[in-house]
Amino acid sequence: MSECAYLVRLADNYDALVQAGVSTITSEITGASNVVKSTSTAYQQAQTNCQAYIDQKTEKQCVPCIVQKCKAKADSCGRKLNIVEGAIKSISDFGSSVTSSAKNVVNKIVDTGKKVIESVGKVFKGWGKRSVVRRAEPSCSEISNNAGQACKKYQDYCSSCRIDANTECAGYATAKTAYESARSTYGWLSKVPTQGASYMILSLSYDPQSFTPSSNTWTVVSVQVNILGKVTTFNVNRPISPFDTATAGPVIAKQAIDWFKTH
Repeated sequence: MSECAYLVRLADNYDALVQAGVSTITSEITGASNVVKSTSTAYQQAQTNCQAYIDQKTEKQCVPCIVQKCKAKADSCGRKLNIVEGAIKSISDFGSSVTSSAKNVVNKIVDTGKKVIESVGKVFKGWGKRSVVRRAEPSCSEISNNAGQACKKYQDYCSSCRIDANTECAGYATAKTAYESARSTYGWLSKVPTQGASYMILSLSYDPQSFTPSSNTWTVVSVQVNILGKVTTFNVNRPISPFDTATAGPVIAKQAIDWFKTH
């Protein structure tokens, strides 16, 4: 709106306008907070569900594939792969639960291994994101000296070990997108004071020449507000009557909180 030639300042008591607008500001903050909380909860649940899926697939498909390929390699090297029965649940378990020996030697292993569910990745770090460059297969020397670590290389040769949460975990990608979108959209919440939050109308003026008799409103109304600790002045973006506090209060408050979101 263009600046008017002169404005009439309303009396300094704006309590009625403020009270009429407080619920608008509160609703904006509460509504945004609820969206962030709900999407965060849904995303956390999706991560939990996806981790359970990854753990199961790793144990039931990825690990057997690695074992099969590593046994074949050990056989070709004239070695016997010794595996702790039931100890390998994840990729990390290969280190403590697999050894090799000459084929004519019986190696009794007492270590039961640890169930460290690392699967192929960790929550928040991106599941299944492995390098496109595969590691070379382990050598016979590696199989002989450290079979557990050597076997891990076959992770790169088993498609069941390449798990992508975005495509394999039902609802994960949607929940992640919704959460990230909510954090971006409602990032302004971080600027809301945790203590002493307030809203005040500091001044209000209107242009008498902008009065519209048919609607009993003025098209040029200038307001200065203190919104959550920040002061700004603006022309109200729609015709209002400052004397109709029940209607004008929420309009002014909405424009004030919208300004706060971007400043």
